[in-house]
Order: sequence, then C-alpha cells, then structure tokens
Amino acid sequence: MPPTTRGSRTASPAPSAASSLNLSEGAVSALIATKILERKARFDAEASRDVTEKRLQQYSQELEVFRNEAGQHRDTLQTASKDLAARLEAVQSSLAKYQAQTDLELSQLDQRLDDEVARVEKQISSLSRNLNADHETLRSEIESFSGRLQQPTEDPSSTSLTALSDKLAGLSVRLDAESSRVHSLAEDVGCSRQSLEVVTADLTRAVAAAQANSTTALERLSQQLTDELAQLDKSVAAQEQKSASFTPEMCMFVAELFARKDDILSLLNRSETYPSPCPDILDVAEGAAIPLDTSSSTASDPGEGDKNCEGAIESPNTSPFPEASLQHDHRPTGAGKPQVSARFMAVGELLQKHNTSYRSDAPKSEVVFVWNFLRSITDIPWMRFIQKTLLEDHPDLVYRAKKAGRAAHDVSLRNGFTWAKLCESMAKIDMNNIPEHLR
Repeated sequence: MPPTTRGSRTASPAPSAASSLNLSEGAVSALIATKILERKARFDAEASRDVTEKRLQQYSQELEVFRNEAGQHRDTLQTASKDLAARLEAVQSSLAKYQAQTDLELSQLDQRLDDEVARVEKQISSLSRNLNADHETLRSEIESFSGRLQQPTEDPSSTSLTALSDKLAGLSVRLDAESSRVHSLAEDVGCSRQSLEVVTADLTRAVAAAQANSTTALERLSQQLTDELAQLDKSVAAQEQKSASFTPEMCMFVAELFARKDDILSLLNRSETYPSPCPDILDVAEGAAIPLDTSSSTASDPGEGDKNCEGAIESPNTSPFPEASLQHDHRPTGAGKPQVSARFMAVGELLQKHNTSYRSDAPKSEVVFVWNFLRSITDIPWMRFIQKTLLEDHPDLVYRAKKAGRAAHDVSLRNGFTWAKLCESMAKIDMNNIPEHLR
C-alpha cells in the first residue's frame, strides 16, 4: 500500500477487531518515534539548505568582489606603467632633440666665426699687400723725381716743380688715408673677435644651464616615477595580503559552487518533497488501519523504519528525481528590448571608432573632427537629438544655426569646442528619457 501524505489522505475503513488486536503498543510507539525522527530530520534538512544557500550566496559575492578588485588593480597597474614609460620616453626624446639642436647651433656659430675671421684676415692681407705696393710705388716715384731734380735739365721750362710737389703731396695724403683705413679695419676685427667671444661664452653658459635643467627635470621625473611605482607595489601588496585570506581550497570550493549554482538553486527551490517510506503519524492518531506483519521482527527491532528514513535523508548527493529535472529552463533573453538599443548601439560604434582614431592621430581641428563624426551618423533623428543635447549642455560653445544652413545641421560649433565635451554629452544621455520617435 503506498504511503499517504498530509496534503492528501485516503479514507480508510474502520478498524476491525482483528487488526485492533494485532496493533500492539510497542508497534505504535515505534511508528510514533519513527515519524518524530523523520520530521526532525526533515526540519534539519531544511535548515541546512537555508544555511547552504546563504553561505553559497556570500561566497559568490565575495569571490565576485575579489575578482573585480583584482581586475581593477591589474588594469590600473598596467595603465600606470604604460603612462610612466611613455612619459619617460617623451622626456628622453625631448632632451636628445634639444641637445642635438644645441650642438647644431654651436657648430653653426663656430663655422660663422671661423668664416668671419678668415674673411677679415684676407682683407687685412690684401690691404697690407696694396699698402706695400703703394709704398713701393711712392718710393720709386720719389726716387725718380729726386733723381730728375738733381740732374741738370736742358729745358727748364719743360719741368714743373709745382706739379711735382702737388703730386707728391697727393701721394702722401693717399698714404695717410690708407694707413687710417688699415687701422680702422684692425679695430673692427678686434671688436668682432671680442663680440664673438662674448656670444660664444653666453651660448656655452646657456647650453650648460639647459643641460643642468634637463638633468634636474629628468631626475625629478625619475624620482616621481619611482614613487608612483612604489605606491603601486604597495597597493598590489595590500591587495595580495587582502586576498591571502582566500585559501586555494576555499577558492576551488567557491568556484565549484559558483559553477554549479544553477543546479543547486534548482534543487533548493523545488516544491516537491521526498516520498516517505513510513505512514503518517496522524493516520495512527485517527485509528487508520496499518498493515503489520506479526511474523516479522517489527516489535523486537523497532529501529528498522528509522534506518530506512535515515538512509533516505543521509544521502544528500543522491537525488531521487530524474537528472533531466535538474536542468535549468533556459529562456531566451533580450526578446523585449526596444528598437532604440540597436540604433544607439550603431551610434556608439561610430563614437568608439572615431575615439580610437582621435587617440591614435590627434586632429588639427577638433571642431572639424566633431562634424565628421556627426555627418557619419546615417540616422538623422539621432543626429538631430545629439546636436540638441550639445546645445543644452554647452550653450557657450554651441549655438543654433541659421535656417539657410546645411541639411540636418541644426547647430554651429565655436572654435573652443572639443571632442572630450562631445563624449561627456554622449555619456549623459539617459536611455529611459529619450523621445518616442527615437525608440
């Protein structure tokens, strides 16, 4: 006869005299004790199920928080390391470029100085040769005139002493002028040499100061990078110390529970109960007919029913339900999403594409870059909505365009408008408060 439950009891005929005689007091006591133990075991199973579910949820939450924190710290460390390496490389390249430019300027100044000195020396040597030639010419002419004056002439009227004296005076004046010119050129050469020496000294001091400043800046940046790396190491060490409380066994246990979360929850949430191999205690109280085999050792061994009940409870890993009932009822997700999600996703893909292009190669004009993004949006209602959002968020940089403007160009952008401001406005768009014509 199948066992009966509390929710559905079948009416049984009134006990006969024979069955009443066969129902001994020991059998009734054994059945009552069996049902009490069964109810107690059932209550303990429900309590352990609640505790297991709470502990599973707690472990899952802690594991998820730990994974999120570890991922954030890893991303932060990688980003900071890349930024520090890029900054150090930029400083080193700037220092090398400045050093090369300084060396080039010094070499050019040295070359100019050498060229100027060579030119002045050539002029001095040329003037010296001309002066010597003039001296020789004057000397020869003076000797010639002196010889001619000492010799007696047959025709005194053919010789003019006055003309000779004038010519001699002119030659003397010319000699004095050439001498003063040579002296002034020598003074100019000396001044040029002194000015070039001053400029060279100033440039040398400037180069030394620039090198010192660059070295100081590089050392300061290196110290700053070292401090930041030390702080990152401390944060990573603190995170590792925080995660040390999770032993490998605990992590494996939580991971296994998290992997089998659906199966465990499906077992815990089922409304069916285990079939009881023993009669209900209420049937005994109401005098229901209980078939007993007097030939068996029920009275002498009252714990057999307890063993059966305990065997049904003590095997939590063996489910009495078919394996198919443990599978989750997977339902399709995302069936009721509005159309705006797909349209906004297309706009978001365009935004991400242009943002990647902006980071890889900065544009010369950010206003032109923003207009290129707006023109790439084929969804005209969304393009107008984004322009309206920019007008509301940045009224000082965005103003309403004239009616004679281009199609779908409702606003105009000032020169101070940047790509970052457009990204901020796009991030502030609330999907729950968008107009109906965009859905």
